[in-house]
Amino acid sequence: MKTTIICTCFAILAVISPAQANGILNLEEFQTSKTNPSLMPGERHFERPYDLGRGRSMPIIVDVTAKGNGVMRALNAEFPVYDMHDDGNLFRNGLLTVELADLDGDGFKDLIVFGVVDFTEEKSGRVTSGQSLVAVFHYDPDGGGVMRLRFFSGPEMLRECFRDNLQRPKVNLQGQPTPGKDQRAK
Repeated sequence: MKTTIICTCFAILAVISPAQANGILNLEEFQTSKTNPSLMPGERHFERPYDLGRGRSMPIIVDVTAKGNGVMRALNAEFPVYDMHDDGNLFRNGLLTVELADLDGDGFKDLIVFGVVDFTEEKSGRVTSGQSLVAVFHYDPDGGGVMRLRFFSGPEMLRECFRDNLQRPKVNLQGQPTPGKDQRAK
């Protein structure tokens, strides 16, 4: 099954043209402080339900900070999709592409995330290299209706940022553990 998912995923990637970049996410559809007064200047927000198949749907929520980092939440899955904050790496064109497709023929759409992570020089911000990133989350209706991370290929430093929040600690964009409620400063 894993080989089928990987092969299907790469077949989908091969036919998606640059004109279809970002799939279900489009920065022009994100709310800003001009369209949503609850947002601070520079922040962006996106929220919309998507059909998973067989009468099930899920909300997809993306929040982008004024600093230029954005996280997507879909059911229990949480991962970065927007990065224009140059801290040594950023996402090419700012936003990763997100698609929904039934990769395994079970009648439910799975979540595919892909793009390029560019690495930059510390002082100049010049891009020195890039690495492809692909993550596949499988919708598991029998396991409680959750998204399970089935495949990840990309920079090792981002591996823990792509998670399904099932029995793994939360980490920040640099891969460091995020303190729990009892560990945070009050």
